[in-house]
Amino acid sequence: GWPLAGRLANASVFDQLIAPLLQESGRRVAVFMIDAVRYELGVELAKQLSSDHQVDIQVACAQLPTTTPIGMASLLPGAGSDLSLTRKDNKCTPQLGEQALNSVTQRMNVLQKRYGQRFAEMDLAKFARKNVKLDETIELLVLRSNEMDNDFETNPEAAPSLISRTFQKIRMAFHKLQGLGFQDAFIVTDHGF
Repeated sequence: GWPLAGRLANASVFDQLIAPLLQESGRRVAVFMIDAVRYELGVELAKQLSSDHQVDIQVACAQLPTTTPIGMASLLPGAGSDLSLTRKDNKCTPQLGEQALNSVTQRMNVLQKRYGQRFAEMDLAKFARKNVKLDETIELLVLRSNEMDNDFETNPEAAPSLISRTFQKIRMAFHKLQGLGFQDAFIVTDHGF
């Protein structure tokens, strides 16, 4: 019974919502892969962004089991049809086809292989604080952050107050992206905390 019938699954988000936009030549799309954004945090972030941007929230069912490697792998193109889990040494490993996807590098390689010179990725904090120049060929930019998940795992008492730090970086990145000619931005997550 999972994902819920009639609901979008994380494994379908890229292919149904993002990939169609990338078929239009010259269209620039940013994807924020933010670890551990619960729904109510998404609602709060949408409120903050809506003063300057058109915002739409769409519920998607997380991939089970809700661990970061599996959840982030489910956000890749082709995950709806090709994502599988293997068990080795008592660990679940996500795979897209035959490709193991345990690390950020392995996941970003999937996008690099598919989109080539049209693709770039970087840490959200680096993008937000530095003067970043992107090649004109970049039409898919992935910005990654696992700060919130790390905060809740290592310092749960202080983590709620630290959420605003990540939200501020996202808002800064939105403004930069607009100046760089990006028409669309998606904030996706692997699981809640």
